[in-house]
Amino acid sequence: MSFGYHLDELRKRVMLALLGTGVGAAICLYFGKEIVSFICRPLFTVQQAVGLHPQMQVLSPTGLFSVYLRIGVIAGLILAMPWVLWNAWQFVAAGLYGHERKFMKLLIPVSFALFGLGVTFLYYVALPIALWFFVTFNASFPVGDLTPTTFQRLLLPAEPTAILAADQRAPLNVPLLSEDPEHAQSGDLW
Repeated sequence: MSFGYHLDELRKRVMLALLGTGVGAAICLYFGKEIVSFICRPLFTVQQAVGLHPQMQVLSPTGLFSVYLRIGVIAGLILAMPWVLWNAWQFVAAGLYGHERKFMKLLIPVSFALFGLGVTFLYYVALPIALWFFVTFNASFPVGDLTPTTFQRLLLPAEPTAILAADQRAPLNVPLLSEDPEHAQSGDLW
């Protein structure tokens, strides 16, 4: 084959792979909330096991939407990966000898099976252990004695001022719900 034919074939395979990835991303964006919930389940399980309220923290107004988009696109790429690899194989296989193609046909299913076993082991065994370590490690730092020293008592007022005392509010707790609450009040967050 000529060099131009190889470039045309490569362009065709890349376009098909990108099209498949786009379709996979669209499907995964449609099921994005379920995918995020599935990914976060080990963290929520560990948080509940150590007595914490299962939740994640969002630090910007667009934070959760950005996570939703990123996870949807990455999950779409993962979903489309067999199609992407098939197109890559179709491009490469044309330049291989028969015995090389036969060897690859034996190697590919074993590779997929080992990859699946590795991901399953990560999700059900390694990830809960790692999350347990990090969650309990973060909770193991004591605050210590907060009694002011003699010098600090000279600098600090004896009683908290009205401005500081009024700012001692409970931390904001926003529950995560899968649907709208039945009896929502004006000003409620969820």
